[in-house]
Amino acid sequence: MEKNIMKLFGSLIGLSWDIAKNNTCDIEMTYSEMDNEIKVSNSQNNVVTAMGTKEDYAILWKMFNRLLVPHGMKFTVNGKVISYRKPYKSFTVNDGKTNVDMVPHSGNEYDEKSYLYEKGIPIQIIDFPWNINIHESIPIDNAHPSTVIIDVFSKALDTALPDLTVNQTLKFLSFIEKGGLDEL
Repeated sequence: MEKNIMKLFGSLIGLSWDIAKNNTCDIEMTYSEMDNEIKVSNSQNNVVTAMGTKEDYAILWKMFNRLLVPHGMKFTVNGKVISYRKPYKSFTVNDGKTNVDMVPHSGNEYDEKSYLYEKGIPIQIIDFPWNINIHESIPIDNAHPSTVIIDVFSKALDTALPDLTVNQTLKFLSFIEKGGLDEL
């Protein structure tokens, strides 16, 4: 999918969560084959349009279904409720300034892989049994991961170690050793 559509997706979600009224946000998403255009609007009357294909629309639908909705918020996409998922475990990094949750998979068909999340938005596939949600914006540089990202991965491994198999541990260590980040 084109990066501009992903940026629009992230911007709309962030804006939707920041200004949600009564902890409720409803998203409507449509695709016009005639105009080759994807239109996404939220309950606060913010509208985002982007040129895109039917395949882009399908990817956006998957991305919406992968969101980690903040606790206490009702979030719907085209009438489908995207539910809050209770973290498996939580921890902090960056001298206690950055909260991180390890979140189980939802069990829906769109949540088959683990992701690194930034404020509930999936940004990067990771090789780990749980999703990892960082509660703040983190600069992602695939060539030079930030110390916060390295700290997050290290602490996630340490936190989950009692529940990991040897194979899962070795796979995640290899993932971290390789830099841990690829293009999404």
